[in-house]
Amino acid sequence: MQIQQEIQLYAEGNAGLLTLPILSIVGSNNPTQYAISCTERIATRCIAEGYTLLTDLQNGTNRIAADHALAANTPLIALLQTPVTTKPPADLADILNLVVHSGLLVSAVRTPSTVAEKLALKLQSQLVDALVIIDGELDGAAYNLAQAAAALQKPVAALAHPRPSNTTMAARELISSGVATPLANTDDLLSFLSRIPTAAMPQAA
Repeated sequence: MQIQQEIQLYAEGNAGLLTLPILSIVGSNNPTQYAISCTERIATRCIAEGYTLLTDLQNGTNRIAADHALAANTPLIALLQTPVTTKPPADLADILNLVVHSGLLVSAVRTPSTVAEKLALKLQSQLVDALVIIDGELDGAAYNLAQAAAALQKPVAALAHPRPSNTTMAARELISSGVATPLANTDDLLSFLSRIPTAAMPQAA
């Protein structure tokens, strides 16, 4: 994978994970029970197929995927909006200690920055080899990440929800616009995973 020059990657932990295929499972901070169940099944299958999960550890779908990976004793890549050397907030301290033990912390900033959130989204879109959107609102973080990843020609998939709602708008729009491949069952997921190229390692500072 190629990291654009204006984005510097700072890392702490097992940088060798960046040589493996990387996938992010992202979505709403308030997922439905259906979305939660699908996130757990998709995370389980992706891990079993040998993909390393990258997450920003935000609440909701993203955190569910992260917790599932850690429960399976699988190394995880955690994307931070703060420098990797900064003391983490209390609510993230325990999980970050677990991540750095066998996984990797990455950040796009060396010092605190007012544009850290935008840089983190840009870095995530460049680090992942593929992206799965579970849910989210239009113009929300998951939707914008999918657009950024698609612009870099990264494979994007989205969960095909049986019922429309505000939190499924991102997935539905990404599918209807052709940006994302719809995932309705396990066969769809396996077909999508088969199209993910092997990653190449970027340079870490």
